This record gives sequence, structure tokens and C-alpha cells, in this order.
Amino acid sequence: EKYLTIVLNETDRLTKLTNDILLLTKMENEVLKPEREDFDIHETIRNILLQFEQKIVTKGINLTLLIEEQDIFVNADFNQINRVITNLLDNAIKFCSEGDDITVESSIKGDKVIISVKDTGPGISEEDIKHIWTRFHKADRSRGKDKKVVGLGLSIVREIMKSHGETIEVYSQLGKGTTFVFTLLIVDKPS
Repeated sequence: EKYLTIVLNETDRLTKLTNDILLLTKMENEVLKPEREDFDIHETIRNILLQFEQKIVTKGINLTLLIEEQDIFVNADFNQINRVITNLLDNAIKFCSEGDDITVESSIKGDKVIISVKDTGPGISEEDIKHIWTRFHKADRSRGKDKKVVGLGLSIVREIMKSHGETIEVYSQLGKGTTFVFTLLIVDKPS
């Protein structure tokens, strides 16, 4: 039973890895287009945070949510944007230690909503920042408690934002944390 569990877990991991590589390849070759719909980005953020609540509490991380009270509707692929936010939060939680802070914030500039995920974790070196969007690149190989992570998440995140015609940027300093910022087009609230 013990060995069957190991085989099943490895099979699941390899299936996910294969699916991620296929997804990334399709996006890079512009075969996979976003399936756009209007949805409330703030509700999406809140729901994703609820999924991470237990991890955040267990690790002793301080979470701050700075988003407008009002609904903000965007036109984008719901599943893909969900994946972007999930990946950025998961990374922030993974690299933060007890007592670190994560701040998720939204602001409006013109017809765009700007979403940022900021942490006070270890930060990323200037050298690693250059490669952060590259497939299979892991900024800090020594830290990886999870040796099974292969470094596809941020490549997928960048391709998702590119396929939406939007931007994603990263700002980081060693010892001071990391901030990821991306934009989405605001649309009128559906009636």
C-alpha cells in the first residue's frame, strides 16, 4: 500500500507536469486563446484567499487585503486569471516565514485595474530576476523544501498575461521581499 501511494503520487505529479508543459507550449504558439467572460476580480481574489487561509494561518503569515469595496468587473479568461493569482499567492506563501507579511492590493488607473501581490519574504537576486520567467528556472534552489517544483508556474503566468494583451512585472530586493503587479481591462458591470 505504501509503495502504491508513492507511485500514485508520482503519477499525479508527472501528469500535472506534462499538462503544464502542453499548456505552456500551446500558449507560446498562440494555439490556446483566452475564453473571455466578464467577472468580478475582487470576488475572485477573496475566494482564492479563502483557499489559502489555512496555509497562511499555519505558517503565521500576516495577510493584508487592500481592495476597493466596490465590485470591479474585468473581461478575461476566468480560469487563467484564477491560475495567475493562485500561483502568485502560492509562491508568496511558500517563500515567506513566520511573521512575514503578504499584501494583496488593487487600484484603478484609467480603464485598468492593477493587482499586486507583495511579500516581505527573502526577495530575489538581481541575477535571478533576469531569468524569473524562464521555463524550469528556480530562483533559489537551496531553499526548495518542495524539491518536486520544477519552475513552470511563472512562465505560465507570463504567457497568460501576454495572451490577454496585459502586463505583469516583478520588483524585488534580496532581504526585502518581492512584488508582482499585473493589469486587467475593466468593463462595465453586467446588468
